[in-house]
Amino acid sequence: MHLPFPSTHGPEDNMASAGGAACADPFADTRIGILLQLAGKLTAENAERVARTQHELGLRFGDAAMRLGLVNQEDIDTIVARQFAYPVATSGASTLSPRLVAAFHPASPQGDTLRAIRSQLLLRWFGAGRHALAISGAGTGDAGSLLAANLALVFAQLGQRTLLVDANLRNGVQHALFGMHGRGARAGRAAAGLSDLLAGRAGHDAIAPVPGFDALALLGAGTVPPNPQELLERASFGKLHAQLGQQYDVVLYDVAPTSYGAEALAVAAHAGAALLVAQKDVTQVAALKRLVQQMAGAQVAVIGSVLVEA
Repeated sequence: MHLPFPSTHGPEDNMASAGGAACADPFADTRIGILLQLAGKLTAENAERVARTQHELGLRFGDAAMRLGLVNQEDIDTIVARQFAYPVATSGASTLSPRLVAAFHPASPQGDTLRAIRSQLLLRWFGAGRHALAISGAGTGDAGSLLAANLALVFAQLGQRTLLVDANLRNGVQHALFGMHGRGARAGRAAAGLSDLLAGRAGHDAIAPVPGFDALALLGAGTVPPNPQELLERASFGKLHAQLGQQYDVVLYDVAPTSYGAEALAVAAHAGAALLVAQKDVTQVAALKRLVQQMAGAQVAVIGSVLVEA
C-alpha cells in the first residue's frame, strides 16, 4: 500500500447513469450547484453559466463546472460526499495533514486499499465483538502511526464509533497529523493526553472529537514522560482500556515502534491482538520475525501485516 499519492478520480466519476454521461436526475445536479454556491465555490452567475454549458453539451453539472475551470475534482468530491453524509476533508480548509489520504482522497487507490484492510479487520477481529487493536511498526519510522490514523478515519467513515489512542508516549505524532494541539499547548506540542491521564494529571476530557468526523475521537500521547513503559504497565491503563471498550466500537492503539522498547507489548497485551506494519525496502525480515515472536510470547494474536512503501 502506497499512501502518499492522491486520487485522480472522484466519487462522481463512479455515479454516471447507465444511459450515458448526462445525469438521469436533474434535481441531483441542481443540488450540487446549490451546495457549491453555499460552499463559496460558485457564484450565482457562474452557476447559470454552468447550467447552460451542462444543457448545451449534455454533461453532468460537476463536469460542466470543471470544464469551465470554475471548480476542481476535489471540490466535486467534497460536495458529493456531503450529499451522502460521507465525511471528507478539503485542502486548505482542514487542519488535517495531507498524509491522511483517507480524509482527503477516499476514492483513490490508496483509499480502496485502506477499506480492504478495514474489511479484513472487521471479518477477522472486530466482527467477533472485540473492540481494540494495537498497530505496531517493526523498526523505526512513523509508518505504523500513519496507517493507524488512516484506518481510524475509514472506520469512522463507516459510522463506527472510533477512538484513536496515541500510545507512543516517547514520540507521539497523532496530534500533529490531525492538527489538534489543544488549547493552552505550546506551538508544535500536544495538549494533555494518554500519559497525563495515566499519571492522574488529566481526565477523560483529554479525549477530543476530530472536527468534521463525527464518529472519530483522538486521545493524543500527551506530555512526554520519563517512564513510558511503567505508565503503560500500571493498573490504571488496564482500567482505562476496559472503559474505552464500553464507549467505542473500535479502539485503535498506535504504539511505539519496537525499536523504542517494550511499550508495544504492554499495550498489545491489553488489546489482545496486533496488526504489524513493515516498510518496503526498509524493514528487515529478521526484525519482523522477532516482533511476531515477541507478540506470541506476550500472548498477543498477530492478525495480519501490512507492507507500506517508504
